[in-house]
Amino acid sequence: MAYKYNTKQEIFDVVYRGLASQGFRQSVKSTSWSDTGPRCRYRSEVGKCAAGWLIPDEMYDPKFDGGVCDGGGAIGNVYRMNEAVQKLFPQVLMSFVTSLQDHHDTAHDPVDMQRRLEATAQAFNLKVPELDHV
Repeated sequence: MAYKYNTKQEIFDVVYRGLASQGFRQSVKSTSWSDTGPRCRYRSEVGKCAAGWLIPDEMYDPKFDGGVCDGGGAIGNVYRMNEAVQKLFPQVLMSFVTSLQDHHDTAHDPVDMQRRLEATAQAFNLKVPELDHV
């Protein structure tokens, strides 16, 4: 099977650049489906979550946001239930994608999110991508 993303570096580059483009802010909805406060979403007014940056807009379904995203590894549920998403990256990279999602969902603020992502790059011997500045 041909995947869109085959390596941790490819995945990291897409996620890091995407989150940088939205100022490393969490993608939360202004209203929550539970009484525990806003939850991270694959798509929101702010942008996308870490895993959300890997899902093309034409493949996104609002039903993906029906589960608990913050630290719960919800991308695994989306992956298992959606054949098209399974073609984005191999199952062997799921734990890596989940770790990026966790960094997004549990970051205290944008600086913390960026720091966590850069620590992940160092831990996996990945290069932090250059960002285009306007």
